[in-house]
Amino acid sequence: MYAWLGENRVLSGAPAGGIPSLPARLKLPFRGLVREHNQLFLRVAKKIPVGNEALTVYSSEPLDQRLVQDLASDLGQVALYASGFTSAKKASVSTS
Repeated sequence: MYAWLGENRVLSGAPAGGIPSLPARLKLPFRGLVREHNQLFLRVAKKIPVGNEALTVYSSEPLDQRLVQDLASDLGQVALYASGFTSAKKASVSTS
């Protein structure tokens, strides 16, 4: 989790040098699934007025097997569909 009060970082959950910057085009509040560097992430960002400034809070979690298992433990079967990914294994085409 990360937080900024105005332009000043007040909370960082990253090692030095790993602090993200929010894209200027991102419309807040935001919550959704994001693909970055061929990985999926659950992300949330919100801006909250605090006095004369704004507190911006941002959280990002990789959507990996562990997280899906935690979220889906009581849901039953969950299916995810995506487009735009290239498979590491390409299907071979047989010619006859």
